[in-house]
Amino acid sequence: MKQEPLPQIHLVRDTDLGVFAYELHILAGDFLRDSEYNLRTLATNTGADSIAVMGKNHMWLSDALLAYCPSAELYRTAAMTEYPGARAFLFHTERKEDGRLYGDVLMMGLDTLRQDIEMNTLYPYGVSMEYRDGTKAEAAIENGSQWSCAKRTP
Repeated sequence: MKQEPLPQIHLVRDTDLGVFAYELHILAGDFLRDSEYNLRTLATNTGADSIAVMGKNHMWLSDALLAYCPSAELYRTAAMTEYPGARAFLFHTERKEDGRLYGDVLMMGLDTLRQDIEMNTLYPYGVSMEYRDGTKAEAAIENGSQWSCAKRTP
């Protein structure tokens, strides 16, 4: 049998998302270490979309928006996972029946997700301030870690 690499993008339509996520833990070699937390996260996410990052012996699942928030664990997991076969799974919940979530799952290479995160993440560049006397000022980040301030009168 000819072994071919997994496709970069694969779509599974209308599946039981809880069962799918549970089976991903086994596939990752996790042996259910993080499954309870991840399945609870999938069931309680406020949005319809979740992302799971799967590496070797590990899987992290969270609300999809957190992949685009630099201070979130999912963002760091996506950025720091070095396993060559790492994959990202995007879960989209379409309906709930008898307490079970159903929807679509899109599998992609982690590098594809990283590129999307890089293109769509906004970073703060500064802060606008107003003092009690009505004077306004702006503080901006320069050179990555230094702040500069500019005062303006009202």
